[in-house]
Amino acid sequence: MMTQITLPPQNYSPVFPAEVKKELRVYEIKKRTGRPFFLASMFIPEMLWTTRIYNLDMVLDKFVTMEAGNSTRVFLFPSSWDAKYNRWATDIFLTDINGEFIMPYPDRADLVMWKCINPEWEAQVINRIKKVVRRKIMLIVSLWDNCSFHQRSPGFWKENFLNPWNNNISTSNDNHAYYLYATDTSAQMQNTGKIVEALTRYMLNRIHESLTIDERKYIAIETCNEGQSGTAWHLEMKEIINETWGQDCPRWRRFTSTEGKAPLSMGKNFTPVTHQIGDMQSYLDRALNPLKSACVWYSHGISTDGWHEPGDVPIPLARAKELLKRAHADGHVLFELLNGHRQTDDIRLPGATRNTMPDKYYYDFSAMRWKEMRELAKLLMRLTRGEKQ
Repeated sequence: MMTQITLPPQNYSPVFPAEVKKELRVYEIKKRTGRPFFLASMFIPEMLWTTRIYNLDMVLDKFVTMEAGNSTRVFLFPSSWDAKYNRWATDIFLTDINGEFIMPYPDRADLVMWKCINPEWEAQVINRIKKVVRRKIMLIVSLWDNCSFHQRSPGFWKENFLNPWNNNISTSNDNHAYYLYATDTSAQMQNTGKIVEALTRYMLNRIHESLTIDERKYIAIETCNEGQSGTAWHLEMKEIINETWGQDCPRWRRFTSTEGKAPLSMGKNFTPVTHQIGDMQSYLDRALNPLKSACVWYSHGISTDGWHEPGDVPIPLARAKELLKRAHADGHVLFELLNGHRQTDDIRLPGATRNTMPDKYYYDFSAMRWKEMRELAKLLMRLTRGEKQ
């Protein structure tokens, strides 16, 4: 007998959405303590463009009413860290009759990028961003995801729009050209760079002009997720952020996450976030000391993203509490966990199966550890009040 599934109304959108508790907001913590603290306990990187989220308003309201955190991170451009998820990603570019992406000629990319963008993707991204920030949830927008350029088949680089096999504008066949162009002057590399910069500039402008002055306060920008890119590319991204957002995204709301230790020069413009921190030993090995020079101190963020532990992802609450306390005491400004990203055996929280709803998988957010997330947020509020633990 087939199980009857009751779905929430797809058009649910509250007129007055719930907002993050004032004391928990990133801005209020910064005002109260002199430095911000981002508790990104919920991480659904594909939130802006996946078709699998049945009703985003309901999960965001749950996040707020449960007082589960004050921020979340998303990937701006469609990424594929596993080929099986490709089918649920809305394409960023329109395609021609041969299935190739319709992309602007590199030398004219800034002028005609708008003609090539898939309007369904763009509208979906803007709409979902507004749903997050109107609730005063700080949204960390990660521009480029290094994982989506991995050489794996099927998927990843094979299906990426920058891969010359998928377009007709002579981009580089190097899967890391998205940042290598900053130091490589070859024609194909530069073609890739012109697309990367024009696309980044276009979407940052679109996001900026689509938000109110107050809503813009709840956008943070991360250059890349787990990138290997060095200083040269980050300086290019810095200039684009300055051009499109300027003081509407100050230095303390600019991040970058790297696979290795970030160069000291990067800390002048972005807050580095160290990944794969899942226990105290990994913290001591990888993130104990913030970036330092003779006269400058740079804060860090830490994230459990990339941490693998059989049967226990996200990490246990007790361990998360210890990491949060230590990170806060050491002057770090961000702690990110994986609630929503890897859960229930890393199968993206499916609420429907092939038997019950063919081709219409959706997230069952009830599987998330909401009470544990709330415990962490309570701990953060006690820490920012200066209470003894």
